[in-house]
Amino acid sequence: MSTSAERLGGAPRREFGGLGRTEVHEGELERHPSNVRFVHWMVALTFTLALLTGFAIYSAWLFHWIAPLFGGGPTTRLLHPWFSLAFILFLFVEIKHWLSAMSWTDSDRKWM
Repeated sequence: MSTSAERLGGAPRREFGGLGRTEVHEGELERHPSNVRFVHWMVALTFTLALLTGFAIYSAWLFHWIAPLFGGGPTTRLLHPWFSLAFILFLFVEIKHWLSAMSWTDSDRKWM
């Protein structure tokens, strides 16, 4: 039986080599596997870090309290592009997961 939950977790789980397995018991539904959850939280974390460092760079007089959290102004300016790059990379991985789950299949055609 093929479901969207199986399609979403199949390929990424093989790429991770079985790391982070989620145990699903009888009568339960696995909504998202561990690797998909990890990528989602990394997107959220890197977005937040890039946003905070961007605020500190954009308006230092308004967000003067943020730069010391990252080690000062020069360090904040150094870290911002790296947080942004990590965000973009994890976002592409997440979009890849979404596209594989949202692909049109024969069962979708039959349903329509």
